Amino acid sequence: MVSSFLGYKVLNITINTVMGKFTNLYESAIQRFTRGGLLIGDLVKFKPDVLTSDFVKKQAANYAQKIKEFIDSGLNIRVSAIKPIYPNSGAPGNIQSEAESFIIDVVLEKAPGLYYAFLTVPASMLEHIDTGINLAPVPDSLRRPNNEIIKPEELSNASDPTSYLSPGRQTRTTDRGDGKDSKTELDLPRKNTKIPSSPAEGEKDPASYTAKYMIKKR
Repeated sequence: MVSSFLGYKVLNITINTVMGKFTNLYESAIQRFTRGGLLIGDLVKFKPDVLTSDFVKKQAANYAQKIKEFIDSGLNIRVSAIKPIYPNSGAPGNIQSEAESFIIDVVLEKAPGLYYAFLTVPASMLEHIDTGINLAPVPDSLRRPNNEIIKPEELSNASDPTSYLSPGRQTRTTDRGDGKDSKTELDLPRKNTKIPSSPAEGEKDPASYTAKYMIKKR
């Protein structure tokens, strides 16, 4: 009896959890189409005929210029805010889902999370760019030249033995601090090199002064 009750309890919790997740997915799927087809953060672009539309013709000249700056910037344009033109009447089911019922604040994306140059336009002037699960594309204006050389190229002046690009000069000569290229010593010395030194004050042998600090064998 107890096991049956616990099994029912676990099953009930599982069903509620699954239904809760399904509700969230369902709401997120239909939310786009209850706000003019756009969501905050969406990547958008202006329609091709936006500058010749009747709405733009009725506005001041600097408004059309601002739209042109957005289009010519080459940067990603994102939705910053979605606002209904008319206040909601409060009637049940009145969600004002028509695109003409919303005005959109758009911004230019200079870098991820860096937005500037705000502009308010009707939703009907915009088109949604669906990138799916992918990130937004990187605009060409933000790409730096690629200096990678896929095909190997011969170094200039490499055949000149006095050139810095000459393989022989780079591997067979050494600058010993005198600003000249001397032949590199590739063989190890076969005898001890005497280091010039002078004995400490009061000592005759340079090694005797250091020997005093060494551990004596017993």
